[in-house]
Amino acid sequence: MAKKAIKKFKTAFTELLGKYSYDDLTIVNVSDAAKVTRQSFYYHYESMEDFVFDVLRDELDEAVNKERRKSGTLTATFVRIISACRASKTETSNLYNSSLKEELVDFFNNYIEDLIREQIGALLQSSPRTMSEEALQFVTAQYRNMFRSILEDYISTGMKEKPTDIGKGIDRFVGRSLDQVLTDFSDEAK
Repeated sequence: MAKKAIKKFKTAFTELLGKYSYDDLTIVNVSDAAKVTRQSFYYHYESMEDFVFDVLRDELDEAVNKERRKSGTLTATFVRIISACRASKTETSNLYNSSLKEELVDFFNNYIEDLIREQIGALLQSSPRTMSEEALQFVTAQYRNMFRSILEDYISTGMKEKPTDIGKGIDRFVGRSLDQVLTDFSDEAK
């Protein structure tokens, strides 16, 4: 029953977010549209914000996991995130232009940083090299800030550009793979 209720909440929320402003939605609206009680909502979630970020995390995880089966590059994974945002353009824009904007940007920032750290960890495990914690933090912060600012700009300007074109632009700008960047920042390169 729990999975069915959660699925009903998510479906109802997505439909409502396509029609109404996030700031106008309430838990009562979502519960009524899902035909599930508010008590059930509060059994699974502490707040509407908690629910929203669970929905987003699920959507992004699904997109990212599809990419992991195809390609392991960080840029390709980021393109999947952009594609997922574009696939739910109305809902993403609605959330971005709502009172939830600051929390949404923080959510994307943390989500992207986790992916970068995961990718770095996998690369360092498959090709060990010694790196200072400061170098790791610097590389992570640079990629995170670049991806976050690109994503925020993409959303704020209406998501018009093709995600693959953004990926090509990132690859041209960076000019090297994350593995090459890690090698350049390793203690052995000094």
